[in-house]
Amino acid sequence: MHLNNFMYPHDHHEHQQPILDVQHISVRYNGQFALEDITFHLHEGERVAVVGPNGAGKSTLFKVISGVLPPTSGEANIFGSRPRGHVCIAYVPQRSQVDWNFPVSVADVVMMGRSAKLGPLNWPHKKDWEHVNRALEIVELSNLADRQISQLSGGQQQRMFIARALAQEAELMLMDEPLTGLDTPSQEGLLNLLDTLRNQKVTVMVATHDLDQAARHFDRILLLNHRIVAFGNPNEVLQTENLLSAVGIVCAVVGTYVVLRGMAFFGDALAHTILPGIALGYLVNGGARDPLFWWALGTAIVAALGIGVISKNAEIKEDTAIGIIFAGMFALGIALISTVRSYAVDLSHFLFGDVLSVSVQSLWLILLFGGLVLIVIFAFYKEFLTLSFDPILATTLRLPVGVLNNLLLVLIAITVAVSLQTVGVALMVAMLVTPAASAYLLTHRLSTMMLLASVFASLSGIIGLYLSYYLSIASGAAIVLTATFFFILAFAWKKLRSA
Repeated sequence: MHLNNFMYPHDHHEHQQPILDVQHISVRYNGQFALEDITFHLHEGERVAVVGPNGAGKSTLFKVISGVLPPTSGEANIFGSRPRGHVCIAYVPQRSQVDWNFPVSVADVVMMGRSAKLGPLNWPHKKDWEHVNRALEIVELSNLADRQISQLSGGQQQRMFIARALAQEAELMLMDEPLTGLDTPSQEGLLNLLDTLRNQKVTVMVATHDLDQAARHFDRILLLNHRIVAFGNPNEVLQTENLLSAVGIVCAVVGTYVVLRGMAFFGDALAHTILPGIALGYLVNGGARDPLFWWALGTAIVAALGIGVISKNAEIKEDTAIGIIFAGMFALGIALISTVRSYAVDLSHFLFGDVLSVSVQSLWLILLFGGLVLIVIFAFYKEFLTLSFDPILATTLRLPVGVLNNLLLVLIAITVAVSLQTVGVALMVAMLVTPAASAYLLTHRLSTMMLLASVFASLSGIIGLYLSYYLSIASGAAIVLTATFFFILAFAWKKLRSA
């Protein structure tokens, strides 16, 4: 039996409109954001996975879309009008929220989907039972129609709710964690059933924790953690791993010179000094994130060259001069950001990273400038090697020492800019120093040190990303802690070898 035999559009739908259009929805509980500025839209027949850790706002989003919970601000429209005017939305709750001992049969639950069609004081007619029976056929539960619902398996319970949505003639189905607690065959059976719904242009949103499963079985992924951190096809959403590998390699290669030349404090100061530029760009662009790369890049280059000049010409010691600039500029950045109402959230992202919010445009800029840094490093490999090992020799060989020093400062500045969204301002120095320091303990060749540092940095990025996602902690902190763990292993290995 085919689904389109009993799926009828409602007359009041404006089918030229998206089936779901969510605009700037925010929900607050006790002054805290459960959802903040959520905007997206879906078309008929799409199958979308809403992925996020516990407490990310997935259930809250579904309740707003279904009209159960009014948003604090913003709106959700179904075919151009508010959810409460529609009976085509099916909400499938988490199994833990259902009283499975309630005295109803499978058929009773499925018939509940017909309630709005029946109207008040009306009992089900023959036509309504035909809808129920057809829905049970589709989900292969006809032989269990009279069974009490607690006697069903987990997979059968989920299929019962899908049958209820079919009897309801739902066109938008919201399923809250339907795969949780199911064995693999039951999950595959449920996913196959969702294929049937998609083929009949029923739009399905499924909340889940499983990012890999979402990538394999859904058209698009909405990555949610109170805000939308990514939304698109699986390749776009999961581009973050490639980004982290690229950023890790750039940081590791440039960080090799930072470690060998004792420039860790300079790197830390530079990362903090760019905060005013980022804050100014954030204010000028009304909170838009994509233009911030250019503000970070420009500020980093000017700050790097400025710190270099002041360090050489100041009447106070170099580290003191850097420290004063570092503290003053960092304070200025915080002061600028604090003028924004939501500054606590924004400051957290700038300080500790928000790698999952990197847009496609920003990704290409990061890859372009990261690649440029690597090209310059390898083009001037022998010059940087000589300058780092013996500056006096570099001078006697008439190498352009001043130009090379400034070039290295600019390369560090670009590296700081491309890495901003990965680990943030506060932890930037760790990605420059820690992988390179780990590699330094394990090899005595510069080229091998760069290679090992790149491996450590890439692994730290990818492992830290998953830790950040599943533990719901700042991405920058998770990445740096992973890099620190690799350093501890390298240090322990070095001690064991020398014992």
